[in-house]
Amino acid sequence: MQLNRQERFAAIIVILTLTCGLLALVTGHNRPGTGRAETLADGCCEGQQEADSFLRLDLNRATLDELVALPGIGPRRAEAIVKLRQERGQFDRIDDLLSVRGIGEKTLELIEPYVYVSPSGTKSE
Repeated sequence: MQLNRQERFAAIIVILTLTCGLLALVTGHNRPGTGRAETLADGCCEGQQEADSFLRLDLNRATLDELVALPGIGPRRAEAIVKLRQERGQFDRIDDLLSVRGIGEKTLELIEPYVYVSPSGTKSE
């Protein structure tokens, strides 16, 4: 059975989510009284950003292959994203993708759950 691009990407997300959950269980980061779960729930700790980076792609660091795995993004659009990033520097917001030819509101809505933009001042590769 052959999986299409979206199915492969969804499978990767599921595997990464399960792996992160298993790691949290094994390391005890979600045990009551550790303070870790409460901090993650608040969304104010570095661990949350690390977890997000496992589940989502950083537009300022994503490779062509990673971008092509996104729904609605083929090789040409992935190349255009990388080219725009090289020409103007880091993306400040996900909405900056609207500057890429072929990416409109609908495509942006499709990929938004799978991407994020690293905070300003974070060095991109």
